[in-house]
Amino acid sequence: MLSQIDFTHPLFAPFADPRFSDFTKIHFWKHRRIDPAGLPEARIVAGFDDGSPALLEVKVGKGVLYVLTSGWMPGDSQFALSSNLSRFFFDVGTQWSG
Repeated sequence: MLSQIDFTHPLFAPFADPRFSDFTKIHFWKHRRIDPAGLPEARIVAGFDDGSPALLEVKVGKGVLYVLTSGWMPGDSQFALSSNLSRFFFDVGTQWSG
């Protein structure tokens, strides 16, 4: 489950309102372990309840790479069933385009 979310980050700012900020109903069964210490330009945007990063933002040259450590397919998580998914990907697209 996501337990550490940076609602000041542009991807999650639209969810900062308490009506939309509950991500505890989205279960994650599998995720990849990434040590952010190995990525000096990484910022943890969201984390799992076990303390490992769920979403990292890594500056690469003039751009930004977002690393989601879990999949959105049903075998990995319930992220695809979340009403927040379409808004999340819209915000990612907005970040990429601008």
